[in-house]
This record gives sequence, structure tokens and C-alpha cells, in this order.
Amino acid sequence: MSGGLNNEADEIAEINKDVKPRKVPTQEEKFIQSVRALSKKIAKVETEKVPSDQANREISSLIRQVANIIDEGNPTVANPKLDNKALSDIAHDVMEKTRPNPKPATLQEKIVEKYLRENKNVSPKDIDTLRQLAKDVTRLSGDQKLDADFAMQKILNSYEKSTVWGKMQAIRYIAMLLNSGTQAVNAISGPMMATTGSAADVLGTMIDILMNKTLKTQRTTTLYGTNPLAFIARYFKNAKVGGKAGWHGVNPSGIQGTNEIRGLAFPSLKNPLTTIPSLAERTLGAVAKGADYATYKSVFDSEIIKQARLDARKQGIRGNQNIKNHIEQFKNNPPEEAILEADRIGKNTTFQRSDRTGGKIANFLNSAPGVLEVPVKTVFPFVRTPVNIASTAVTLTPGGIIKGLFQLIRHVHAEKAGKLADFKGASQREAIRNLSLGLTGSGIGVLGWYLSHVGIITGANDSGDKDVDAIREQAGKGKYRFNTSALSRYMNSMLNGDGEEAAIKAAKYQQGDKQFDYNKMQPFAFPAAIGASLENNKDQTVGGQIWEASQDSAASLLGMSSLKGLQDTFQPQYGGTQGEKTVGIISRLVESYFKSFSPSAGAQEARRQDPIQRKVPFNDGLIPDVKGYFQSRTPGMSQALPPNKTTLGQNKLNAPGIQGQYINPYKSDVAPYTEAARIISDLIDQTGDTSIAPSVPEKTVTGKDKTGKSVTIPIPQERYLKLHEEVGNEIIKNVTAMKSSLSNEEKIAEIKKIYKDARKNGRDKVKTELGLQVN
Repeated sequence: MSGGLNNEADEIAEINKDVKPRKVPTQEEKFIQSVRALSKKIAKVETEKVPSDQANREISSLIRQVANIIDEGNPTVANPKLDNKALSDIAHDVMEKTRPNPKPATLQEKIVEKYLRENKNVSPKDIDTLRQLAKDVTRLSGDQKLDADFAMQKILNSYEKSTVWGKMQAIRYIAMLLNSGTQAVNAISGPMMATTGSAADVLGTMIDILMNKTLKTQRTTTLYGTNPLAFIARYFKNAKVGGKAGWHGVNPSGIQGTNEIRGLAFPSLKNPLTTIPSLAERTLGAVAKGADYATYKSVFDSEIIKQARLDARKQGIRGNQNIKNHIEQFKNNPPEEAILEADRIGKNTTFQRSDRTGGKIANFLNSAPGVLEVPVKTVFPFVRTPVNIASTAVTLTPGGIIKGLFQLIRHVHAEKAGKLADFKGASQREAIRNLSLGLTGSGIGVLGWYLSHVGIITGANDSGDKDVDAIREQAGKGKYRFNTSALSRYMNSMLNGDGEEAAIKAAKYQQGDKQFDYNKMQPFAFPAAIGASLENNKDQTVGGQIWEASQDSAASLLGMSSLKGLQDTFQPQYGGTQGEKTVGIISRLVESYFKSFSPSAGAQEARRQDPIQRKVPFNDGLIPDVKGYFQSRTPGMSQALPPNKTTLGQNKLNAPGIQGQYINPYKSDVAPYTEAARIISDLIDQTGDTSIAPSVPEKTVTGKDKTGKSVTIPIPQERYLKLHEEVGNEIIKNVTAMKSSLSNEEKIAEIKKIYKDARKNGRDKVKTELGLQVN
């Protein structure tokens, strides 16, 4: 640093040219020592906290002191007046040459500098580029700001090389997520959640106004800026930005730390070995991030507009044009607290919060030690999104009302006590939003109760008896089904003025009705499932209803496709010793991991080509189970597996065609139905007798061979499938023909006789074919 001042010595001497040079040789040394001492003082002056004009003045003063050093020891002479302009110019040069590298001022600059300190392999050219881009991200705006941010991230990502484990995980995620169904649900769920948030803000605004009038609290919630058309326009604009970011493997919202710097697992499109996986990875990133960012940024911008309007109100700004001008200024330079609030609400809407309980659990699981990373990633390949969905789902219940009220009371108490500056709890805006979401979700639960009451939706359909659940499914009462045909008939009847009783009758299930799986509409399915469960168990005690509702709603959440690893790992093992069942969990953990590499896009095409659902091996061992799973999801190979049949021997069918498989995210299709299943299911509901639920035939026959010896012979697979169908057809025929005038007790006795006769007739045919004696 002193060298910078030393280089100015000639210019200083030029200014003092009339001063006679000293002949004492030690004076130069004294000069250099003094300059070095003064340079330290300059270093203290030259900080970011000192304005440039002030620094210039102080350095000019210091240079005057330097000039005076030369006079030390000289006879007193009248020195010429120093040129102030020349000294100022020299001061400027000194300031530029001696100024230390400025400390990073913005988040992007801090991230870049930290990364450069930790990674010494960054080229000098990239170092300069990164530092400039980090400044541009703050200095620029609009598309230029985004371009600078993306360029900065791309350079940083290029130095992050993916490990073999990272490449395997990327292939696994591509296999699980790259399909039209999953991505369509992802794209739809964001706007649905945003719409729900806007609906909740209607209640929230009412609560906020009431608090403002009675408790004199500040307004934090408004409907201003809730413009559906503007939201749609922002959505598509932001989807383009998010899609571009996803394609290049960068974060459209920017990065918050060096831990978020991660490149594509397969960055090269030119390498023939990685072209296909790179295209798949980039496509998945573009589609997923495009939808997520479109919702997040649209909600974020809407929230900033809301806060801008409230800020104008707080400042007493009047007149439409003045308010618009203030909102525009606020949008262009929002305060930090407004950005944080909008960010929280935007991430709540897209289930990406990392600072709530769900996010903290996700952070804990994502940072699992190396020895636990593989099993954790196997069971929970996705953590943050499903955990945050579960958290939001609970908020959409009376639990959200309690949570919101508790947060609101704490916030108001802190405000009245003058301790709001140190308050660490939820903001008033967030507390009101939780309260209003709880009220809105409770309304969804009430609606779920009524829709279940009239027969338009079903609940968990989980009685604990798989045969009972199976016959109900064949009667159109499967798990979490929404009957759109029944809703249409109900609404038409009500609009025609037929009355509620006639409308409920019209909504009863009919053959050919179309249904869809509403459980894919999480978190909204959660309160709806609670309502349906309360209706289904209305004859139980209050405690029993609450217990059943908690179980059914939990099953609704666990049914999310993102938790398939959890489902596979802890599914029941029907055979074996207790030790084998315990070890079976580890086996299923390994099995689940291998299964997750089966491409979901290939499974869609396999189902399109093959109209029949296929029976996949289960608990037959690791290799047979995994092999069968891949086979069932591979186009052209699934047909070799046996068909999956109902307990009445009918083939289960896939949704047909391109529309049924590729443009059908909620699995809308004609519901399975047989009249015999309806009769049996209704009889079970009326009497509670579950013994009349049909079960599949046994896979062996026992009889005497030609020598008179009693033997048990396994039925060949093809013959068993035929037996199953023959027995089922006979049951369907005879149950349907049963007289409706019979009492329930007589119907039960008749059905049991039908089962016995159908099974005996089927077994006798098989015995004859296998050479066994028929009794």
C-alpha cells in the first residue's frame, strides 16, 4: 500500500521544485518511513463507510503533511503555495491505487467471494466475470438482471462436478418424475393453491378490518391486487423464466448460499453418452421449475402489490394516481420486510418453505450422515414438498384456526406491549392467513361431509377387510373417488327445482358413471377426506368418529405418489415368521430403491398399449418382484404378465388411449361396476355382515388320485385364471337373479349358498382335468 504513495513522490517533488534538495542521505529514508505511516492512516480513511468526496479531502490533507515532511531540517524559507487542484488529483490517484478490495456488499457478491475462497481452481477470467455479474445482479433490473443471475449461476455450477451417486440420483428422479401425469398435477396444484389463498384472503381481510377497528392494529391483509387476469398473465410470463432456468440447471429465484450451487448431473448435450440423460434432466427441470416458479413469482408479485397498497394507506396517500405512483415505487424498491413476507407466502403456496416445521424436517433428512443417506433417500426421495403439503393440509382444518388464533394473540400482545421489534413469532399477516386458511379448509371438510352423504364422493374405503373393500370398489365405491356424473345429475335436479331428496336420489351411483381420484388434489383432499370419514362413521361415538377421521385423513396423505418409497417399505408381508417379516422391511427397502429406477413415462406407454391391468409379483423375493415390476411398466412386455382380476373374476382395466394415459392426471375414467357387487356391498352396509364379501378361489385342489391316495395339487396359472373367471361369472349371474323381495337374512343365506355351489362346480372341473376323483 505504501508503494502507491511512494510512486507519487516525483509529482510531489515537482510541486515543490523550488525547494532545494536535501544533501543528507537519511532524509529519503525518513520520507519513506513517514509515507508508510501515513498510508496506514489512509487505509483507515479508505473504507466503504467514508464517502468518496470526504476521502478525497482527507487524503489531500494527508498529502499536505507529506509535503511538509520534505521541509524538515531545512532552513526556513518561503515555500510557494501548493496547487490545491494538483493535490486533489494526486489524492484521487492515491485513493484509487491504495484502496483495498472492497468488502462484498450484496448477497450475490458475498456468495461469489465465499465460493472463490473455498475453490481455488476457478480461472482468473471466470473470477473477473463472476465478480462483475454479481454486481450486475444488483445494479440491473428486469430481463438483464435475470440474465446476469443465470450467467453467474451457470459459471458457478460449471465447477461443481457430479459424483456417481449424484448421477444415479438424477436418473432415479428422472424415472420417477418425468411423466405427463405427475407434471400436470404439479402445474395445476400451484394455481389451485394460489386461488385458495385468494379465497382465504376474503375472510382474512374481514378479520384484519375488524382488528383494525377494534384493536387499532395496522392493516396487513387486503384484496387489492387480487386480479385473476393479471395473475394469469404473470403466471405465463414467469413460467417462461422458470422453464429457461430449469433447462440450464439454475435457480430462477437466485441462490441464497454456496450450498445451493449445484450443476446438472449431465451437463453435456454433445457427449453421445450423456445426450439422452441430459435432455431428460433438462426437460424435467424446465417443466418442473417452470410451473413452480410461475406460481411462486406470481404470488410474490401479487403480495408485494398488496403490501404497497397498504403502505400507501398507512402513509395517508390519497388520489388514485398518487396511490398508483406509490405502488410502482414500492414494487421497484420494496423494503426487506415486504420481500420476506412475500417470499414466505410464495413458498407456502408452492410448498417450498424451509423455515417451518416441515422444512426443518426436510433439512434434517436431507443432511443425513453418509451411512444413513441411502436408506433415507430410498424411503424419502422427496422430503420438503410432501412434508410441507402435510403441514398445509393440517392448516386447512380446525387445527389451522387454533394455530392462527394462537399466533395472532401472541402478535397482538407483543404489539400492545411495545415489544414487536424483538418479536420472533409469526407476523400478523401470516397469523391471519393461517386462521383464514383454517376457516376455508374447514368449509372444504363440511362440503366433503355433504358430498359423501349424497354419494358423490367416497372416503378411504378402508374397513380393514380387503375382501369387503374390494367388493365395494366393484360397486363404484373405491378409495377417494369423486363421481362427476353423479354431481352433474345432482346439480341438474336441484336447478330443475326437484328438491334435495330427488337430487340425492339422482346422485346415486349408476353404471357408466365417470369418477376421478381426488386424493391427488392434496392438500385439499385432506379436509375433504376428514369430512367423508365423519359421514361414513356417523353412527359411532364422537371419539370413534374423530379416531376414524384421523386414520382416514392420514391414509390420504400417505397415499401421495411422492411417498411411494414409504408405502413400499412398510406395506404388509402376508406370510413368513415374525423374523422373516422383520427382515422383510429391509428387503422391501432395497426392493423399493431398485423399483424407483423404472421409467414412469415408459409405464404410461405400457398402459396405453395394454388395456388390462397386470398382476405384479409381491413378496416373491427381491429379484422376481423387481423383475415383474419393470416388466409391468415396459411397453410390449407387460402383456406377458397375468391379468389383475377383481374378486369376482373380472379383468381390471387401464384408462384407455392417449387421453386416458397422457392427458388424465387425476385418473378420470368409467368406474368399475357390476350389479352383483352393488347388491352385496349394499347388503354388507345394511347388515354389517362382512362374511358375504366374496374372496378369490384357492390356488390348489385336494382330492384322491387314481390310486385312491389323497393329494393336493397346485392349479396351473392359466387354468387358475380361467377358474377365477368361471366362478366369478357364476356368482354374478346368480346374485343378480336373486329375488329382491327376500329379507336381508334370506339374501345372506342365499348368497352364501351361491358362493359354495360356484366354488364347488369350479373345483370339480379342475379336479377332473387334473385326474382327481370328484365327490
